[in-house]
Amino acid sequence: YFISLVFSELHCILLHLYDCTSAARYRFQKPQSIEEFLNPFIIDLLEIIDNGLTMNDTLFTLEISNISCDAPAKAFLLNVKSHNAYFGCTSCTEEGTYLEHRMTFPGLDTPLRTNETFRNKTDEEYHKGDSPLIRLPINIVEIVVLDYMHNVCLGVVKRLIEMWVKGNKQVRLEKVKKEKINFELNNLKQHVPAELCRLPRSIDDIEYYKATELRTFLLYSVYAIKILTCADTCCTYNDLASQFLKEFVRDYSVLYGSHLITYNVHSLIHLPMFVLKHGPLDNFSCFQYENYLVLT
Repeated sequence: YFISLVFSELHCILLHLYDCTSAARYRFQKPQSIEEFLNPFIIDLLEIIDNGLTMNDTLFTLEISNISCDAPAKAFLLNVKSHNAYFGCTSCTEEGTYLEHRMTFPGLDTPLRTNETFRNKTDEEYHKGDSPLIRLPINIVEIVVLDYMHNVCLGVVKRLIEMWVKGNKQVRLEKVKKEKINFELNNLKQHVPAELCRLPRSIDDIEYYKATELRTFLLYSVYAIKILTCADTCCTYNDLASQFLKEFVRDYSVLYGSHLITYNVHSLIHLPMFVLKHGPLDNFSCFQYENYLVLT
């Protein structure tokens, strides 16, 4: 059995066992510490991992596939500095640069973090203390994934469209171009498959866009993400997707300013690595959990 965890704004842990999602633990107030919140769950989880789970006279074994959450919850879970700290990237050792009141991560080829360096707390500027996850038999750096729902859809894509619609003159779309995009989105409605639950709408409504709408916009416009969401291409053309995403980050810096290469934009370059480990992006995204909580 494979299991996935996610922290939501309700401070809950959701488990996904194949096609079944359920809540394992929740709180309506933010926990004072990660140990207070997670340790009871870790104890139960270790019991099942060590001894299995017997149901109807059948012994089932359990393996943790991935742990998925947004950036603040991820930092809390790992007990590391936040994503807007100088050493806030959870995938590589890039030291951030503070520009125009933002923490930026311009590097594209910085050495990656490893399970060993995490457990040994090699990067003293990154760790705040021990994470309860070190008690689990997992590769922490690989299992605690980047979630493309928060990182890409709600992070990068929404920010981009907001700049096109409401940004300064240097990046804001001309009225004619914006109307053309809206026209094409409207025409696209009749071709959207049933699997995509929300139809396209005007980018003028960007402040009301849900994550699923941003995903639809993304999948119809960004080739690299199409590659990484498809089981037939995500590994075969992984290197190509990686090249595209690095090129996107470089161009983003030129077009919108190096001060906007924040954690979400920088993290795009790490997505292909997680796809090689876990398969297509939707295998380890928060979409299924947000759907369970009726938030998307």
